[in-house]
Amino acid sequence: MASQPGPLYYFPWHSLGNAKYALLLPLTFHHFLPTWSDEDQNRFDNHMVIIVLLRFAQMFIWQLLARYHPLTDRTRIQKKNIEFEQVDREENWDDYIILQAILMSTVHRFLPGFSNMPLYNEYGLIIMFLTHVGPIEFVYYWFHRALHHDYLWQRYHSHHHASFVTEAIS
Repeated sequence: MASQPGPLYYFPWHSLGNAKYALLLPLTFHHFLPTWSDEDQNRFDNHMVIIVLLRFAQMFIWQLLARYHPLTDRTRIQKKNIEFEQVDREENWDDYIILQAILMSTVHRFLPGFSNMPLYNEYGLIIMFLTHVGPIEFVYYWFHRALHHDYLWQRYHSHHHASFVTEAIS
């Protein structure tokens, strides 16, 4: 936890505990009630469910590999093992995956121009790569630098640096 948590420090579903995963259920409703939405939305929801599951799997694999000492002993920076306090502090690492799935599904469903988009397009892949390498990395760098300012540090970012043993979810 940050030393002085600021507004919006916690996700809106923080009090739900593990029931927060129920927020992903609307993405899968079309399997059970196919008349509720059109075919394009069904395809996009399927796509989002697959992406969410792959992201969860990827994070679990990285976590398991980071904690598997025969594999990581030679390259470990810290010989100290992870403590339960850190594990408890970082238990909500998946909130960002849930937030992104909700936001992308909402944008696709309600904003004009985002429906009937193909799930794969070579041109779109190039644009996505250039957008990520260019402006997104630039903004991320400066946003992260701003988080080291005293006001933002105490309210949001000190939580991130409290992890002594760094992992993929730290």
